[in-house]
Amino acid sequence: MVCKKYLVYDWFRTLDGAKRIDFLNGMLHLCYPLELRFLASCIEELARKDYSYLRDAEYKANTSQEVLLMRDIGIADKVTRSKMIVTLALLTSNNYECARLLFDLLNVDINELLDKMMQQQPKLIDCKIADEFLLLLTMAANHPAFDFQMKSKMSQLYLSAERKLKASKIITKESEIDLCLFLDGTEKEQQQQQQQ
Repeated sequence: MVCKKYLVYDWFRTLDGAKRIDFLNGMLHLCYPLELRFLASCIEELARKDYSYLRDAEYKANTSQEVLLMRDIGIADKVTRSKMIVTLALLTSNNYECARLLFDLLNVDINELLDKMMQQQPKLIDCKIADEFLLLLTMAANHPAFDFQMKSKMSQLYLSAERKLKASKIITKESEIDLCLFLDGTEKEQQQQQQQ
């Protein structure tokens, strides 16, 4: 059992940011209320060490004027994408106004945007940029400040972007790694090693 736990850790480490957040969010939804309260205390303690470092950024992330500054450039811009990732990471769970503004910025025809970016700068769109787009959409699809319709739309955009990026061969790594297959394959390898 301990061995399998470390295999899960190794598997988790191989995931990109979007898949890590999606997986953890799914796991949290499987927890009981007391488990969630305990985990919240653990997370609060881990986050406390960076509180003073992130305090100014958190204030900006939760100010609608700061979010509105991003709308002129849009998510095609690397700096704006980076700011949006930080904003989503630091956005409080009850900041519905900023969530709506972020939704408006992210609610674009993602296929058209990616096509346009690939035509204008084909060599600049790489796996890292693809991961940034997918991370943004995953964070929005799972953020508690977004309502159900917003989350649904962000999930649709995520799937659409992922299909487009795979079809364009920008991302080639299989994003939906089956943990059971991973564990089964590793167990078979271990059994083969033991037999030798």
